[in-house]
Amino acid sequence: MAIFIAAAPLTAHASQNERMSFRCDRGRSFQAALGKDHVVVTIGARRLILQSQPSSLGRRYEAPGSVLIIDGDLSALVVDDDLGFRNCRVSSPALG
Repeated sequence: MAIFIAAAPLTAHASQNERMSFRCDRGRSFQAALGKDHVVVTIGARRLILQSQPSSLGRRYEAPGSVLIIDGDLSALVVDDDLGFRNCRVSSPALG
């Protein structure tokens, strides 16, 4: 499984229970709601819960077939071998 790293201008580290919206190349987007030991990723109507994993590279969350890494100004997302979430950047706090 390949993981693409994309610039995401986070201000320091995202806090617990923080919600963020990400905008990616080709109009793709997703939202992430960070908890203490997990993150809920929302892509359209699809919701994924990824569990926190030890990482030497920022914060890493995983579920079968899915990986999200957030490291300061960088983020990476792969879902079911879909590598289309490229150059994702935090666009704003998520609404809702």
